[in-house]
Amino acid sequence: MKPLTLIVEDDRQNAQLMRTMLARLDTEVVVAHDAHSALKLLNGITPALVIMDLRLPGELDGWQLTARLRSYPALARTPIIVVSAFSSPSDIQRAKQLGCNEYLTKPVRAAHFLAVVGGHLEPYIPA
Repeated sequence: MKPLTLIVEDDRQNAQLMRTMLARLDTEVVVAHDAHSALKLLNGITPALVIMDLRLPGELDGWQLTARLRSYPALARTPIIVVSAFSSPSDIQRAKQLGCNEYLTKPVRAAHFLAVVGGHLEPYIPA
């Protein structure tokens, strides 16, 4: 069974670009374009990895969604990789304090994205 990756990204082009890159890693991908949709999806799935933008439309942003995900026992240890245009040291520190495992700033290079994501998916990929 392929590992499942949840992408939470409001920009449809960015989400499609990440989906295309993830095809190289042989992972199943589901996409949510806001936090509310992500929470609805998570009622029926348990992803191996979450890739999250921080600036999301609606009542919950990526910061709040990350905190909520970390409060769920089933997702407490699921790797969360931030892919965001926010690039200040305080943003990166805040994300780490909330429990994000990695922080990539946009625009992200494909090789770097794949290396970081692949490192977190490696335990799920058969040898």
